[in-house]
Amino acid sequence: MAGRQSLDAKQQIREASFPLFAERGTRSVGVDELIQASGVAKATFYKHFRSKDELVLDYLDQMYERRRAAIEQAVLARGSGPDAMVGVFDVLDTSCARRLPIGASFIHILIESGLQSPVGQACVSYIERFRNGLAAMAERAGLLDPGEFARDLQFVIKGALVSAVEGDTEGLARGRRMAERLVALYRPSEA
Repeated sequence: MAGRQSLDAKQQIREASFPLFAERGTRSVGVDELIQASGVAKATFYKHFRSKDELVLDYLDQMYERRRAAIEQAVLARGSGPDAMVGVFDVLDTSCARRLPIGASFIHILIESGLQSPVGQACVSYIERFRNGLAAMAERAGLLDPGEFARDLQFVIKGALVSAVEGDTEGLARGRRMAERLVALYRPSEA
């Protein structure tokens, strides 16, 4: 029974904390607020997460896995050819339609945490892992130079997300059009 309560407390902390991080970023949410929002004792909080950074790292891991799975599913849903790569924007459109909060971005968390912090380094790692995943999908889709395609597509994605956060209602549509042009640029020529 104690193991179940322990798991429930950890999940309770996550469920209370993650929306706060997504909405406001990680920097502006303090430990006392996290403890109060989760309804656990301070000792219970620190039993599961030795620091706020440890909880933030857990948040980043959960966010990465959810997005990775959603993007892979969206690309697969579009088929197996090069044009399937534009499916990345299906996920972004859905996220932004739900009003993607400012703190729900690795870019935002990296900027607020700084490159030298453990959280900032984790963001860099997740961004790199995401790019590697795009490259693997691009290779399966038959695009030329999948690594460069992934780097270019990630650049477009970052710009589209920042534009959307800035309030540009056409930012994602512009990003999608640029992604379509990238696919055309990296598409193998017909023999």
